[in-house]
Amino acid sequence: MAFAVLLAQVFYFEGEKLYRLPTVAANWQRLCGMVGCRPPGYNNDLELSVSHTDLQRQADNSYVFSAAITNHAVLSQEGTMLRLTLLGFNGQAIAERAFSLPQLAGVAVLKPDQTLPIRLHIAAPAAQVGGYVFKLS
Repeated sequence: MAFAVLLAQVFYFEGEKLYRLPTVAANWQRLCGMVGCRPPGYNNDLELSVSHTDLQRQADNSYVFSAAITNHAVLSQEGTMLRLTLLGFNGQAIAERAFSLPQLAGVAVLKPDQTLPIRLHIAAPAAQVGGYVFKLS
């Protein structure tokens, strides 16, 4: 009984960290497949990469942000968010927005070894853009 309580506490307090381990997540998904439950979505930002980023100003002073997101995990990932912050020439944030995977690429799940190109049209901000920062979460 004490061992069962200990295991329950480990999964309660460390469950999210444990589920980020690919072997644990794969076994959990396999177990849920046998008993008919739905496992939580796998999401590990350390196994995602963003490349080919570019922010281009358009003739109408709007901007187009383009990039490619790649899933390096052995499992599909869902719930990925990209936070894009536009910076002024002084380094201060002038605009910020978070985009979900369906908003970015029209799909809800990023499959293993899949690369999705994204293209975001951004309305012209009031101040001039001097740079940008993006972060996956």
